[in-house]
Amino acid sequence: KVAFEILPGSKFMIITQDDRRRIESAVLRKGLNPDRIILKKPAFCEIPPLISSSGAGLFFINPYKKFGSSPIKLGEFLSCGIPVIINGGVGDTEELVNLNRVGVVLNRFDRAGYEEALFKFLELMKEGKDLYRRCRITARQYLSLELGTEKYRNVYERVSRCIA
Repeated sequence: KVAFEILPGSKFMIITQDDRRRIESAVLRKGLNPDRIILKKPAFCEIPPLISSSGAGLFFINPYKKFGSSPIKLGEFLSCGIPVIINGGVGDTEELVNLNRVGVVLNRFDRAGYEEALFKFLELMKEGKDLYRRCRITARQYLSLELGTEKYRNVYERVSRCIA
């Protein structure tokens, strides 16, 4: 609601495999204009182009349900050069986003918190291509599949040496 008020032409695209009716009823229950919500249930290969067409990645995760984890969507958005708005308390995402300046961390779920995050995000977006490049570099440096595979291989090699 806050984003729709501050950015009158904005739309939200929800990319999900969840039941469409559940989302549509939540949109209506919250008093949102359904014409400003785009619901997509894409095949896996359709996700990168959808993400790339976005102006921001927005996702909030319950830190108590995802303790010590990192959302996959963070890497997907950053790999496409798209900055994010996330909540804090989920793995190391807050530190990654803040240190690399690839998005904004929302710490309060109230109108003032939403407005503050949105205005910070709009200021960050003024960096244009520099922000796009920083997102992609951050994804490559911290979240790439190759990097993850290498780290896991190193751990397994160390463990196997200890057992032998």
